Amino acid sequence: MSPRQLKWAAVAMVMAVLLWVVSERTAEQPDDRETRRVLPEQVEGVDRIVFASLEDTVELRRTGGTWTVNGFEIDNTRLATLFTALQDSVGSEIVATSAAVHGRMGVDGSGTTFTLFRGDDVVATVLFGNKGAGESSIYARNEGDDLVYRYDGPLTQLVALRVNDWRNKVLVDVPMESIARVEVDRAGIRYVLARRDGGWALSSGAAVDLEKVALMLSRFQPLQARRIADGEHRAAADFRIPDRRITLFDAAGDTLAAIVYDSIGGEAGFAVRVTGDETVYQVPRWTLDQIMPPEEGLRAGN
Repeated sequence: MSPRQLKWAAVAMVMAVLLWVVSERTAEQPDDRETRRVLPEQVEGVDRIVFASLEDTVELRRTGGTWTVNGFEIDNTRLATLFTALQDSVGSEIVATSAAVHGRMGVDGSGTTFTLFRGDDVVATVLFGNKGAGESSIYARNEGDDLVYRYDGPLTQLVALRVNDWRNKVLVDVPMESIARVEVDRAGIRYVLARRDGGWALSSGAAVDLEKVALMLSRFQPLQARRIADGEHRAAADFRIPDRRITLFDAAGDTLAAIVYDSIGGEAGFAVRVTGDETVYQVPRWTLDQIMPPEEGLRAGN
């Protein structure tokens, strides 16, 4: 093929690509830019909510007045975010009308299928796909409808979450005014912090910085983990001889909470367990000095 023929072949190829892009954009973008609700307006009585994807199936279920996630205690903050999303009345922009683009936008069932149930009845099913043009938006369509929306609402934060992301991660919730004594063991270095004559005293006799003590105790109302430990990290933890331990007591000497921490190395931080709870959590290494600082970190003048 001559150079002149190669040139015209290249031009023809570019024109073909441009025509394809134009046709795709025309299929995707209706002229009127209409907005409608993606989620149903009436969600009263919904008692089961399922996020199903290739990676995980998250099932939220209400029994009486209590919600669980896959049988586990749920994170109520995430649950509140979900119901805020369901009550969102803002319409979403229609960005495509053709089924031909469903696969490219991820709303062909390859993303996350979100289904609301009332008893055995399906209230609504929404197919969520790829991220939209904006960082906080996501493509969505109602099952059985070709229209594709660019949804931008609180639900975008929840669509990709896994089961453990939904689980409750509160280790303990102890009001600081109920704490009368704290015993800390940091790799064999122990100290006691106890109420004395309306103030606080360290077992070493050193003067206490009351603001630092108040900050430390405030972290237990509530104290949350970053995540639930997976199988590998649970297996790596040895709580028989933990690296750190903190125990909170009330004025009568009864245990309010006993928390043990075991280092599982590197970025994994520490595995954590509360006495009476078999769940193993994870926390970053840097947070431990906030929860149980070394004794000198509570002294006045430091």
